[in-house]
Amino acid sequence: MKTKLLLSAVTALLAGVSAASAADLAARPYTKAPPAPMVAIYNWTGFYIGGNVGYGWGDESVGLGPTNNAASIAFFNGTFPAFIPNSVKPDANGILGGGQIGYNWQAGSFVYGLEADIQASDVKGTVNTSVLPGPIVSSTSQRLDWFGTVRGRAGVAAGNTLLLYVTGGLAYGSVNHQFSASNNAGSFNTTNATSTNAGWTAGAGLEWAFAPQWSIKGEYLYVDLGNRTYSTIPSGTTPAGASIDSSFRDKFSVARVGVNFKFGGPVVAKY
Repeated sequence: MKTKLLLSAVTALLAGVSAASAADLAARPYTKAPPAPMVAIYNWTGFYIGGNVGYGWGDESVGLGPTNNAASIAFFNGTFPAFIPNSVKPDANGILGGGQIGYNWQAGSFVYGLEADIQASDVKGTVNTSVLPGPIVSSTSQRLDWFGTVRGRAGVAAGNTLLLYVTGGLAYGSVNHQFSASNNAGSFNTTNATSTNAGWTAGAGLEWAFAPQWSIKGEYLYVDLGNRTYSTIPSGTTPAGASIDSSFRDKFSVARVGVNFKFGGPVVAKY
């Protein structure tokens, strides 16, 4: 009888232990998942100001020939192209630099804005010709003194802090043109004129925000400031009414790099 009671007590004790263990397994504590990491998204919206430096070059030819009147054709017609070419290339090139200011708006991944810049320029070139017998010597020069643009920009923000864009708008600038010709008797025709011209520009670039309010950019622009034709003033051995026309095409390419500082908060937190 005592043995039966002891076995019953042990059985009950084991059953209680098993129930307690099952209860412990069911009451496993809940662990909250960690929050998703915060991602900083660069926002291009806002005013910016900056500076740039670059290189400019032109590959347009200058047309030369007698002015279309009887005196010019009679005196100079045999001169072209026997002694002076019908066209020459001054191959203007040089460094340039300046500053820019603008404003961007961003909507999703699209960025659009306005930018204005002004540039000092040392883009210039000269070509000389000399043909025997004679000799008749000519010199043609083209120099871009300064230029500015007012452009729209439109692009796509890629890779968070990289902006790819196209740009275009108004261009204006001051260009100096020179032409002279002489023979053994001395100088007989010269032109030296500076004009401020308006035209258009278009190009493309990319900009990278490398710090919260700083970005660097690389940009190419094609600048077309139009055409100018000048008639020389008769001098020296040139008879009255006889002159030479020099037709300049003021078209330049510009490649430059720049740095911009953007005002205001540059990033938006995203979870």
